Amino acid sequence: MDKTNIDAFNKVQSEQKTGKTYVSGKGLVSATPAPIVTTPTVTLKDRYATQKENINTNPIYNVEQPNEQAIRDQYRQRNVEYINAIKSQFDKYIDEDIQAKNSLESKAYIGALAGGMSGSISGASKEYKAAETGNKKIRETKAQRDLLISQVQESADLRASQEFDQRRKEYLASARDKEQAEQLLTGNIKKAAEAEITDLAQGRSYSELTPKLREQYKKELNLDDEQLQALFISKTPKAKEVKLADGSIAYYQQEVDENGDVNMKEVGRLKGANGKTIKDSKITDNGVQILYTDGTYEFKGNAGSSNDGSTPTIKSKPIPGTPSTFTQDDITKGREILSRSGSNGYASPNIYYAVYKKWVEEGGTEKKFLELYPPNQFANPAEADLYPTFLQPSTSIVKKESKTTVPSPTLPTPTTSTSRSY
Repeated sequence: MDKTNIDAFNKVQSEQKTGKTYVSGKGLVSATPAPIVTTPTVTLKDRYATQKENINTNPIYNVEQPNEQAIRDQYRQRNVEYINAIKSQFDKYIDEDIQAKNSLESKAYIGALAGGMSGSISGASKEYKAAETGNKKIRETKAQRDLLISQVQESADLRASQEFDQRRKEYLASARDKEQAEQLLTGNIKKAAEAEITDLAQGRSYSELTPKLREQYKKELNLDDEQLQALFISKTPKAKEVKLADGSIAYYQQEVDENGDVNMKEVGRLKGANGKTIKDSKITDNGVQILYTDGTYEFKGNAGSSNDGSTPTIKSKPIPGTPSTFTQDDITKGREILSRSGSNGYASPNIYYAVYKKWVEEGGTEKKFLELYPPNQFANPAEADLYPTFLQPSTSIVKKESKTTVPSPTLPTPTTSTSRSY
């Protein structure tokens, strides 16, 4: 931009409050200001309120998280009547055993009297054996009762565990579906917001948007004011930049009217982060890439868009020891790719070596590669022997054999009938 236009632009800024506009050949002239935009064509909040409410109230998306203990208690409670019936039945059996025991003891005593052995060691021994036989039968009957009750409880716990597992799967699926529905709705809101910003940027400046409208778009797009302004600038047709003395950059629109006059109007202004001076900028589809005088860069705008300029065309200073075209973003992406190429978060042996080979071929050093992608982090210790020697981790482990899951035994069906004999 030549000096005449820069001077004119700066003069426009100093005279903005007068409501005048610079026109080529005429200087500052009175102009009717563009109308203040107060609201988008359709309020996004109203447009999507119903869908948001549907997601929050739809039972498909709001399955209750199951409580394992509560489910177990429910199953056990259902068996209380059955267990009480078992106890009642076995109480009768135990009474019968006691009567049988008393009968055996009486028979032993009468036999001892009849044989003249009452009071003798032999007679006492027979009476003791009769009593012990009766007591043994009582103990066996009680053991059968306790075993049957235990089996009933175990069966209830098993069914409760199975129901809990099923309900937990339904809960997790519901939560996942709800998250996906919310993400889809959020994506639709963002697309609609961007479309409206694109429409508003046609012939207007960012300052013409009301604070209320800015807050709405910042919330819907999850942007701060600087990022939203950069997005607005990127949607403005033929926006041009002018570097200012304070280290910021102003963007203006230059149009030629039907009389051939050139009009200039500021669209927006971006400041450097933390007071840094901006050296250059490039407008992308959804924001502005900023290059600072210290060689670092920053993207301002909607980084969540499908085309967000996240791969910068304005490069930062090269990192020593890396390929000449590498940036910090490239290094980070490389780490993500390696960690996903193998199993358990490790790099596949073939991919790990292929990345190293490509790194060296494009001018990177082995030392820097091992520093940024260390074997102890990316090489799987369980497969250490599959990596080249210099890419092997410092320690390796012996592969553990998978454990065989032993299925739970099938519990017998409880029954109240018992074969009894004496």
